[in-house]
Amino acid sequence: TSHFSVDSGRIDPGEQIRERSFGDFAVLYRTKEQVQPLRDAFKASGIPFQVVGDETLEDATGIAELMSCLKIGWNMAGDLDAQRLVSLSAKGKCAGFLGVFKKQCRKKGHRLLDMLTRPGDAGLPERETLILENIRDWIQHYRNAIRGKTLSDQVRLATAHFGLADAFKEEESFQRGLKVLRSVAQGCGEDYIEFLSRVHLQQGQDLYDPRAERVTLMTMHASKGLEFAVVFVVGCEDGLIPYAAAAGDEHRLAEERRLFYVALTRAKEALFLTHVSNRMWRGKRTSRRISPFVEDVEKKLKTCEQPFQKQRRPERGHVQLSLFSKGSFEGNSRE
Repeated sequence: TSHFSVDSGRIDPGEQIRERSFGDFAVLYRTKEQVQPLRDAFKASGIPFQVVGDETLEDATGIAELMSCLKIGWNMAGDLDAQRLVSLSAKGKCAGFLGVFKKQCRKKGHRLLDMLTRPGDAGLPERETLILENIRDWIQHYRNAIRGKTLSDQVRLATAHFGLADAFKEEESFQRGLKVLRSVAQGCGEDYIEFLSRVHLQQGQDLYDPRAERVTLMTMHASKGLEFAVVFVVGCEDGLIPYAAAAGDEHRLAEERRLFYVALTRAKEALFLTHVSNRMWRGKRTSRRISPFVEDVEKKLKTCEQPFQKQRRPERGHVQLSLFSKGSFEGNSRE
């Protein structure tokens, strides 16, 4: 990371640097609403990162869809599972199809999955009925394919059959979650009830890969029990830390303070607390003031600094010459 910092102008090339890997760094935040701007900033900078949430494994992007496909195969899916399958299958084929389908199911008093397996009963126009018939065949082919298969094979077949690997190929959380899901499936044989129980207990922290050469972005809640060499706690502003909902409630404020302490103690070597004077929050530009929890930290323990200014890269000390002139080769030889 030191070479990256020099090349990008983030630090002075003459400054003494300590080599670290991207995996040594973590950025912690209070609420998941803060993560998207961080994602955008890291992508723009070309810095590799992994996002770890505090949701359960089955709620992770892509994994929720995979679990719904598995449940449909076992004929134990609910309306939400059916909605996810329709969204996967009808994407780009018919704008607004899911909304029309749900409305028709409510009108007739039928479950969504029942209408997927009996498309003629939905009473939809020919084009929409054809989509339902394709989905019905999709489901039936999958159910035939998984008969007598272990759960490990079913996870593999569902991922391929329903096109999940392509649909979520840009989602790193899906790739990590899929590894966890496969591992759980291997220990369950064909017992899908046990499988569902184990998956339900898997937390977002189980998606954290400590071997990844990536900066970790995660909520303060999800960071419990983990440690990093360098930690940034971002959004240290009143209303985020402590969270606005805790205002006036002594018990909740105490919980918020404990959570802040958890975040501080994730750092083994260096800790940075950042705040801004104003930010876009829920669609509005709002003024912010520093968190009272930060103000409560003893002054002797804090060093206050302004955000870094990008360093201008030093001049090379020579003028680039024409590629085909004699002088150009002489210029290169002096370096």
